[in-house]
Amino acid sequence: MIIVELFGGLGNQLYQYALGRKLSILNNELLKLDISFYRIQQHRKYCLKYFNIVENIASENEIAALKNSTIRHENREISAYIQEKSLEFDKETLAFSGNVYLSGYWQSYKYFKDVKEILKKEISLKQESDSKNIEMTNKIKSCEAISLHIRRGDFLGIDNAKVDEIYSLDYHYNAADKISASIKNPQFFVFSDDMQWVKKNFKLKYDMTFVDINNDNKNYEDLNLMSLCKHHIIVNSTFSWWGAWLGENADKIVIAPKRWSKCTYTNTDDLLPESWIKL
Repeated sequence: MIIVELFGGLGNQLYQYALGRKLSILNNELLKLDISFYRIQQHRKYCLKYFNIVENIASENEIAALKNSTIRHENREISAYIQEKSLEFDKETLAFSGNVYLSGYWQSYKYFKDVKEILKKEISLKQESDSKNIEMTNKIKSCEAISLHIRRGDFLGIDNAKVDEIYSLDYHYNAADKISASIKNPQFFVFSDDMQWVKKNFKLKYDMTFVDINNDNKNYEDLNLMSLCKHHIIVNSTFSWWGAWLGENADKIVIAPKRWSKCTYTNTDDLLPESWIKL
């Protein structure tokens, strides 16, 4: 049995599920999800239930038993409780088999890139969208749609961080110009966790639609809409990362910020696919 700990927002949950799913496929093991975090932390919600994932919820007894057990790995006994060492890809993680408990962010596509088609099928909406989302879906599919994500809300609440310490609106303007140079009749679909601020402060010289039909409780709908766009301008957000990565367009252009955090240096080699443009 493989149990993966889920915590954080939807983007983080998808990374955690993706690694667990990869190991379950690799070792033909049952995957279970530890969602204990969401029974304690009310500011985040368990969102994977809205998708066609392999959803088995681990019991408290199963979690406790696995955390306190050991496994045989490379001819030695080690704890079955596997904690992430760093944000960089660690190929040793994919060598674990048997009963393991995984705890970490696992924010590298290299963990699960070879099961992408399986994940894309499973990270699809379980229920039909409402009329507003269907209308927006049709609008996106009818044009050269580019998703553009502006992240503000949780940046402003972490360590009193200012958004412009990581990226500014200039990044979006430059990215929009760059992508528009390669695309005829670009149509930008703007997603944000602070749409009121964005509507007041963000102006593009291109056709633009503010995707404001879903609240935080329906962020899975926004993720689906984002993935339907042909091209993507993301920020250093796991949410928009997944929107771009799940995109179906084989010729998609994805622009991502070169600076991924407030740290002056963060190695993004394991975070961003080589084909994505770092700006």
